[in-house]
Amino acid sequence: MKTIKFTPAKLAGLKHPTGTHPEKWFDAGCEGLAIFVQPEPSLKKSYYAHWSKATIGKDGKKKTSGRYKYLGRFGGVKNLEAIKAYVVVNLPIWKAGNITTNSVKTVRSLRAEYKNAGAATGFRVKAKGTKIKYKKKTSDGYMGLLDTYVLANTVKESTNSSF
Repeated sequence: MKTIKFTPAKLAGLKHPTGTHPEKWFDAGCEGLAIFVQPEPSLKKSYYAHWSKATIGKDGKKKTSGRYKYLGRFGGVKNLEAIKAYVVVNLPIWKAGNITTNSVKTVRSLRAEYKNAGAATGFRVKAKGTKIKYKKKTSDGYMGLLDTYVLANTVKESTNSSF
């Protein structure tokens, strides 16, 4: 990973690579800002915003992948300071992703998935290993704990007079 402090003079002095892939330079002074220097035939330099997105794979391991957003050409309409200000303001929004969709995992949606996949079938939810069948009382206990301590759904004390 090549990191430098972006100044107009340093960016103008970046040499174009001779290979087939662009060189990626990252700004040491502004989180999330990069410049791609295209190889010989193109000779263009472009600003990009960059961040990483974490996902959980089917095997249960955390995986991260890089995301890039094109911001404009070096020497174009926007100067370096305008690009930096734009990245600082919008980077948290880009990192959050599209939070209006139903594909975002919440505690409530994970609980519903567990109820349908784990508690309903009575088997332990696990990617590896043998299936272990839970007793009905164990599954009910897990769902009660999830409702009470994770989702904070409790039964009103006036209706719970079984003590």
